[in-house]
Amino acid sequence: GVGVGGTAAEVTHRATLASLRPINVRNPKEEYAQLEKELEEAINLSQIGVMGMGGDTTVLAVNIEYSGAHNPWLPVAVNINCWPGRRAVCRVYADGTVEQV
Repeated sequence: GVGVGGTAAEVTHRATLASLRPINVRNPKEEYAQLEKELEEAINLSQIGVMGMGGDTTVLAVNIEYSGAHNPWLPVAVNINCWPGRRAVCRVYADGTVEQV
């Protein structure tokens, strides 16, 4: 869940609300729905994968909730659901290949 706009307290609340939205429901505002889709695709290209162990699926959805802001900065908060702290070891070689150890 991602919260955008408003105060720091507002964006954290919005991020929580976004994380509660079903994963198959996009934001009704088209520009945010498009951003949700683009972020989801980009994050899944990272190859972080399930539990950080590599793979094609890193996130199931990116949901964004927004609020208006009149301040000169735009706070953003991210609420990550079910993110366990796991570790893996990889070797990254000069030629760009990566080996999971």
